[in-house]
Amino acid sequence: PHSLAGHSIAAEIRLDCNGIELCTLFSENSNKKSKMARHLARIHGTEEDKVNCPFYFKIGACRHADRCSRIHHRPAFSQTILIKHIYRHPTREAELKAAREGRSVDGVEVDESKAREDFLTFFEDFFEELSKFG
Repeated sequence: PHSLAGHSIAAEIRLDCNGIELCTLFSENSNKKSKMARHLARIHGTEEDKVNCPFYFKIGACRHADRCSRIHHRPAFSQTILIKHIYRHPTREAELKAAREGRSVDGVEVDESKAREDFLTFFEDFFEELSKFG
């Protein structure tokens, strides 16, 4: 090991398979950096990660959206597509209708069995249409 400006440096010299000399330098800080890199890799996408959003990392969505204090890493491409507002929930539709008519949304009632049947019909139709594309 040699000392350069107060830093301890070690060199490893070896030959590769073609007989070319390879030299790798190690400093006293490389072990600390290695430990930090392992730590960051371990906590990435978990609750311990205070920089990256664990919800967005796991499922691709976050309830805080753009107001989230953590980073959302959006992939450049994906095999998953998101079609926002594709299903109109009957309870929410009844609330919106009541609000437009000036009525209270608190007493809005929806027939649960009809809502379930409508959802199953929607899901089946939607699935069949999307299945045509892969």
